Amino acid sequence: MHQQVAHQRPHPRPVAGRRTGVVGNLAAVKLLFSAVGLVPQERVAKVVEASVTWSYTTVLNLVFLAVAVAVVLVVRFLRTGGPAMLKMMGGPPAHAGSDG
Repeated sequence: MHQQVAHQRPHPRPVAGRRTGVVGNLAAVKLLFSAVGLVPQERVAKVVEASVTWSYTTVLNLVFLAVAVAVVLVVRFLRTGGPAMLKMMGGPPAHAGSDG
């Protein structure tokens, strides 16, 4: 009738086996590229020191961030009943007492 199959998880390969496979593949690709002549003999590289600079895009990003925060705060104020609360608070206090 029905045959039950035991579910077995596949045995995971050890991490070291995966690493040596990747390293072997990289070495094979390097040898292949060297044999075909695709590896340049001279490497001209410029090392430039990284620095933080301000440009117009930085200023625009900060302006749009401020506008987005303001919009979110205004929308939240309006959705949570802010105008009604301000109307309620608009008059003088109900009882004027002195603290002392």
